[in-house]
Amino acid sequence: MRANPKNTYLEDIAMYIGSLLAAEAGLYPVIKTYKRGTTVEMPSTSETGYAWKWEMIHDQGVDFAVQFGKTVYVDSVLMEQTKGSSVLSASVLVDGNPVGKITANPGELFSGCLLNIPVGVFCDQMIVRLDGDFAPISIQSMEIPGSIEEGPVVFPIPEKMTLGEAVMKLSDLKGITLEKRSKDIVFAAKHLSERLKESLDVKMRTAQEGLFVHLNLDKKIGKECYRVDISQEGATLMGGSRASLLWAVETFVQLVKDGNLYACSIEDKPYRPFRGVHILLPAREQIPFYKRLIRSMLVSLRYNILYLNIAGGMRFQSHPEITEAWIKVNERANKGELPKLPFGTCGGGSVLEQEEVRDLVEYAREYGIETIPEIQSLSHVQYITIAHPDIAEVDESVVNVKMDTRDTDQPATVLYKHSYCPSNPKSYEIIFDLIDEIVEVCRPKEYVHMGHDELYQMNLCPLCKDKEPAALLAKHIIAVHDKLKSKGLKMMMWADMLQPGSILYYSKGPEVIHMLPKDIVMLDFVWYYRFEMDLEDRLLEAGYKVMMGNLYASHYPRFESRIAKPNMIGGECSFWVETNEYQVARVGKLYDLFMVANMLWSSHYSSKNKYTYDRIVWGLTPDMRQRVRGVAAPSLHGKKSYPVKLNGKSNLPLELALSIPQGKQTLRGIQFHLNGAWALNSGVEIKVDSKCASLVFLHTATGHEKRDPWAELVNMGSYEVVYEDGTTEDVWIKYGGNVHVWNRRYGQPKPNRLFRHTGYTSTWFADPMFVGKTPFGSNVVLYGQEWVNPHADKKIKAIRLHGVQDVEGDVVLNGLSIVK
Repeated sequence: MRANPKNTYLEDIAMYIGSLLAAEAGLYPVIKTYKRGTTVEMPSTSETGYAWKWEMIHDQGVDFAVQFGKTVYVDSVLMEQTKGSSVLSASVLVDGNPVGKITANPGELFSGCLLNIPVGVFCDQMIVRLDGDFAPISIQSMEIPGSIEEGPVVFPIPEKMTLGEAVMKLSDLKGITLEKRSKDIVFAAKHLSERLKESLDVKMRTAQEGLFVHLNLDKKIGKECYRVDISQEGATLMGGSRASLLWAVETFVQLVKDGNLYACSIEDKPYRPFRGVHILLPAREQIPFYKRLIRSMLVSLRYNILYLNIAGGMRFQSHPEITEAWIKVNERANKGELPKLPFGTCGGGSVLEQEEVRDLVEYAREYGIETIPEIQSLSHVQYITIAHPDIAEVDESVVNVKMDTRDTDQPATVLYKHSYCPSNPKSYEIIFDLIDEIVEVCRPKEYVHMGHDELYQMNLCPLCKDKEPAALLAKHIIAVHDKLKSKGLKMMMWADMLQPGSILYYSKGPEVIHMLPKDIVMLDFVWYYRFEMDLEDRLLEAGYKVMMGNLYASHYPRFESRIAKPNMIGGECSFWVETNEYQVARVGKLYDLFMVANMLWSSHYSSKNKYTYDRIVWGLTPDMRQRVRGVAAPSLHGKKSYPVKLNGKSNLPLELALSIPQGKQTLRGIQFHLNGAWALNSGVEIKVDSKCASLVFLHTATGHEKRDPWAELVNMGSYEVVYEDGTTEDVWIKYGGNVHVWNRRYGQPKPNRLFRHTGYTSTWFADPMFVGKTPFGSNVVLYGQEWVNPHADKKIKAIRLHGVQDVEGDVVLNGLSIVK
């Protein structure tokens, strides 16, 4: 093994994320207290915290002046009051301007509670203002979550990272060397060469002399552990397996900042072993996206499991009648002759051949990601019952019921029979045949996911109606468990049916929790029906290992305390839509992938630092998007931007108009002339008269439009690109897609549990090019979308704006830039 030379350029610093008041931050801020709005000091009357009697506060308040000594990023300010303390409002001011505020409801005070003031700005000093109302103010603890950004950022956040100064240019490295030419190291070297080219436009191949990147694999450091060392003598990347060596490669690429490499030493490992993504089997035309998602995003974010929901989307040789019925029903549904078949988008509504599925599994495995097939059994088996209605669990009295989707998911139409009879021997014959076939194709190493969620129909048919629900459910689960065991495999399943009726209206026998083998891994997804409860405790106390199912960073509460419990082994983020970029991004899952990855990988994760994580993700998204999309963004590859003067005359909301900088501005590397805006409904035509590689539109919405979590995005209009030869291209504008209301922070989840599956709306198609505050402390966001010109050889004559009339507000174009 090649020893890394002693790195004399290292310092004990890195990007710090956490409490800015903690000793670990190394800031030691100076905090003084003053009479509100003055320079008159008002010392605390308490020796252990901050406290003032009501006579001192009266109907004024107190200012906390915080001096950090250097520029930091502030996520929020948290102040824990003692009992008897009350404030009317709490705000944060920077340079005299409000950047965050909370105010009690009329006639009420914040009494004895935690004050959580969201901020989200850079500053070197600030004032935290507490407004009083004839009540004592007593603060027992104060915390300021935030970050200190020095040098490059690695995400997910590493376990141990020491960072120093820049020691060389990336161009100083002459190539890549290998400890030995093993298959795994050669694969990682090829990946490194490709990554440097596609993200940094740097060609690097194997080298014999000079400064180089050295790749090594050493199983002794741990299968999922990796190390990165960079010094003035070169770089060493080491992994304990192919997968972790690839993670070292991805970390190395992230460590390049402005063409420089910084001295560093990183030792990293995962916080939890199971880090998964649940995805529907792609259609044939979606396979390229599926593979790009694996290589470009899942590897970068350290995921190690793909749960592949197959349904009827793979051709079954043992039961061709299932495949035939699947294709026919989906064809009729696509024509509007029948309702949509549940999970009918698996395989695109048709089927993939078994060799195609096997190729998907092997492709993921090449990148260190294990595929666990989900074989839906007992419930969600419409793909079986459409071909075998004789085994369906049916009752003529069953009808469609419209549910309150804030509290539960809507059951599928009863036209398609949701479950099969667990008392019919034929049910077991069929599902066992499918298990055999899917296992042979996917060849999972350890686990198979056997579904069993949302069992709406049970104890209805003549064979079952007189039997105990729990006994029937346990019988089926144990049968498929034993089938897998006979093949040397273990079982995973959704855990909702093990929860009581007080949680789920469709519970059929919660006592089944005590009747099953304890080596079944339970995926708990019903957390989002009861935000206030730790529902996993019931499963843990019964002796099961548990994963967080449908883990969405946008809504999962108390993550840090819950994931730390014994036998909580990880989680998975689910895509319940077609497997293509538009659909997955539409429901916010590509943004969620970033956040969930950090939660499961990093032991340093804290929900208090969400704004810091947001900012990191904003920086990573443009490169990640071009790789997942498979289309290079010209602005990321040396092309220059040239602003177009709009001279817009459309009216903007006053707060927004006062908050947008004017004149020539460079926003995230793109130049704009901000001199007024045009509303889409103005219908104006903007002169361009230029060839270009891409156009960057800078826009926002003046009003808030309704967002149905499962419906198509709301059409707000389009930009019509008119070429000199008279041909045109349309650039769509959709609320919840590439634009949102101007005063909603980018990446801010919709908190209602109705949006549990779609929390991160308006996050992938456009970037937060301008993020600021109004004079009153509200957020301001301008969305920038780079549209890659499919006809770069043709001159663009103009851009025509087209709006729609039946929406609240309008979309306003604030800036336009030509990239060439």
